Amino acid sequence: MCLSPLVDFTCEHLHSPDAGDPLLNRSWIEQAADLFCPPGMDRRKPGLSPINGDLSSLPPLLIQVGEDELLLNDSLRLAKTARAAGVRVQLERYPDCWHVFQANAGVLKVADTALERAGMFISGATGT
Repeated sequence: MCLSPLVDFTCEHLHSPDAGDPLLNRSWIEQAADLFCPPGMDRRKPGLSPINGDLSSLPPLLIQVGEDELLLNDSLRLAKTARAAGVRVQLERYPDCWHVFQANAGVLKVADTALERAGMFISGATGT
């Protein structure tokens, strides 16, 4: 299960929502990538950017993403690439939501709904 994943440390495909993302901004993501990635390492390598790796061995995958967040494109690309590799993918896009809006559970109904759906997905995927 992925909540608004960052899967491409090149940061070349960041989304630019009209209203902006209230939680993340481009310079913060780029700074975090600079701190996380070893100097001189190719950020396209699957060890840093799993979108460029072999995804065929992934289990069923739930991806939840807000439509108004910088990492929207990472989620969309991950879903497309994983499906092409034969992975069962459930992509859930939430309008008017930002990065990891699910953290607002108990405050926002949409966050509660997303987490309920995540629980159902996990129960179905694990048979519990």
